[in-house]
Amino acid sequence: MKKILTILFIAIIVIAGIFFFTSSQNFMENIVKDIDVSEIKLSDIGYNSNMYYYEKLSDSQKKCYRAIAKGIMELKENITVQVTKEENYDIIKDDIDIALAALLADYPDAFYIGDKYEIGSLNIINTKILNLKLDYTSKNKAEIQNMAAKMNDELDKISSRLVDAKSNYEKELLIHDILAKDIAYYNYEDVNNIPFIKHTAYSALVDKSAVCDGMTKAFQIALNKNGIESIFVTGETEGVAHAWCKVKIDNDYYNVDLTSDKTLNAENTDLIVHSYFNVTDKEILNTHKIDKNDQLPSCTATKYNYYIFNNYTISTLDNFQYKLNQIVQKQKAEPLLEVNITGINNVPEKLVEALYNINFNRFKTNNITSMQYNKINNNYIVIK
Repeated sequence: MKKILTILFIAIIVIAGIFFFTSSQNFMENIVKDIDVSEIKLSDIGYNSNMYYYEKLSDSQKKCYRAIAKGIMELKENITVQVTKEENYDIIKDDIDIALAALLADYPDAFYIGDKYEIGSLNIINTKILNLKLDYTSKNKAEIQNMAAKMNDELDKISSRLVDAKSNYEKELLIHDILAKDIAYYNYEDVNNIPFIKHTAYSALVDKSAVCDGMTKAFQIALNKNGIESIFVTGETEGVAHAWCKVKIDNDYYNVDLTSDKTLNAENTDLIVHSYFNVTDKEILNTHKIDKNDQLPSCTATKYNYYIFNNYTISTLDNFQYKLNQIVQKQKAEPLLEVNITGINNVPEKLVEALYNINFNRFKTNNITSMQYNKINNNYIVIK
């Protein structure tokens, strides 16, 4: 009896060993090979990422970034990275985390990658393997390609409206205004229960509905597709997680918060403002917090700020009445009056008096001596 039990035990050990070795081989075969960054293409949308976040990574993180990119291109649910004896397991685990975040920031067109993932580990024959398990919203390649084609159609429509733009600034402004008018901000009751799709560029471009990061990703893709470099930025505003872009115009970076520029009046999508169009870090930090600001390019230039570039500014050196009248005439066709006013006291009273004197919006005709306005930083916005 003992002999039979011993034979059975040995047989079980042998079978388990064979199974383990075979499984280990299969697992090892699934380790994603390295690729060149020029091969990265996460969707069929025709644009080139500037890969800003990739360039900021360490060599180890870049290796993880490329491995994850190749795995996503093959729609692998499990993406594995081998840790050598010379490498620290915990550091590589953190590197995978950082690399995935960088990849998704560089490639906002990867709309089919869910927001949940797991990083696990396995020891195989003196080798440690780290496994990244992704959550795809779809693993059907044909479905993903069909969705990407719909996004591309919408992006092509935007590009067709830029043919008369003479500069990157004009393209940027047109893209900003087109998206701000087309996309409805998705209203939610609980920030933790926002459908994942509303965080994507697909929902912003195709469904015309998204929250801030979805809108920002759509803006980022449209800019990049039309030859304007941009960077996805995260942070906070009013204590709530938020996203916007840093846009490169003539070698200088500017902050652009598309979401904040379209939320002046949610019931009227034509009321687009430009209070956060090409602003400095100093200005945006009045109302926003920026994550990892030390890793991002500084925004200090003012040349292409909306108000400065268009001369929609009034300061202590100006004749208030005369300058305001000039701005009103320039914005005659707009549904809003937008003006930046700095260094002047009692602005609301001066604004009412000056607008009354020029009969703005028939103030004098109708004997209107008060008005409603919004103030964002030093920008005064009056609805006509």
